[in-house]
Amino acid sequence: MAEHPSPLPMQSPGVKHKRRAPVPYGSGHQDNGNAPRET
Repeated sequence: MAEHPSPLPMQSPGVKHKRRAPVPYGSGHQDNGNAPRET
């Protein structure tokens, strides 16, 4: 819904959110201990 009217502002937070999920799941950059805890 907000993707059409605000594709720029939505892409910014969207990229951050997507990066946050794969980080603790695979990379575990700063969420190294959170990865095994969340799963």
